[in-house]
Amino acid sequence: MFATRLLPTTYSLTSMANISDKYKRDYKGLDYSNPRLAREKENKKKIFRKIIFIVAVFLIVVLIYIVFFSPIFRIKEVGITGLEQIKEENLEQIINEYRKEKILFIFSRNNFWILNKSVLNKKITERYWFERLEIKKKFPDKIEVELKEKNSAINWLTNNLCYHLDLTGLAIEYCEDNKGFLTVKDMKNQPLEIGKTGVAKAELDYLISLDQQLKLLAKDSFKIFYYEKQDNMLTVKTEEPLILLLNTNLTVEEQLSRLGIIMDQADVKGSLGKLNYIDLRFGEKVYYK
Repeated sequence: MFATRLLPTTYSLTSMANISDKYKRDYKGLDYSNPRLAREKENKKKIFRKIIFIVAVFLIVVLIYIVFFSPIFRIKEVGITGLEQIKEENLEQIINEYRKEKILFIFSRNNFWILNKSVLNKKITERYWFERLEIKKKFPDKIEVELKEKNSAINWLTNNLCYHLDLTGLAIEYCEDNKGFLTVKDMKNQPLEIGKTGVAKAELDYLISLDQQLKLLAKDSFKIFYYEKQDNMLTVKTEEPLILLLNTNLTVEEQLSRLGIIMDQADVKGSLGKLNYIDLRFGEKVYYK
């Protein structure tokens, strides 16, 4: 019987090291997960993202409705304080007209978030000019208008409109009534806007001084109706046929002193209202008829 002797293998490690790289494989990066389970997991992620998107869109729509369309933020109360001469309903009309406006034909201005205080302020000052005007929004459905009126001294008629002027000659509002103020018609019909100057302060002071002194002098002899002004010429219209002609280049005192002398004359005294005119524009020369 012959015995077989096995020779030790001495080539294994050396031969493995000599194997070409193209025959080698890296099994560490292989994915042994179940493809079906991976697809199911990806589908669940997609469904979850869709649900999140739908919920987010729904919440945005609900938020837009609550903020812009629900009654919660709809303006329900308007408070106005500080009015003395201006009628409250006239100011309310301006505010309500603004509240009826819409943005993009959809969003109402009558909303706490959309109502613009600056725009509303501009709407009001197109009609009235105040010493102070402040608009406040009170959460969630109220606005407050706090103001201080300017003192008006004169009705200024021009370009077929009537304006109230303050003591500086600034147009502060359209006339709602004459309030017993001095009334002057601008014969040049210069256009005027609220917040703009209708007459210089010096001229206004002259007119006010003239009106006050003339009323004292007239007493029961005649009653002033209104004044017409063209450049330096003033025409005083009375409720009688009498018209007075004055020159603003001359002082009030010197013209009225001469008027007083005329009124004391025998042929004028007692029948002053029946005269057609008294012309005081030419210094010491006074004409009357």
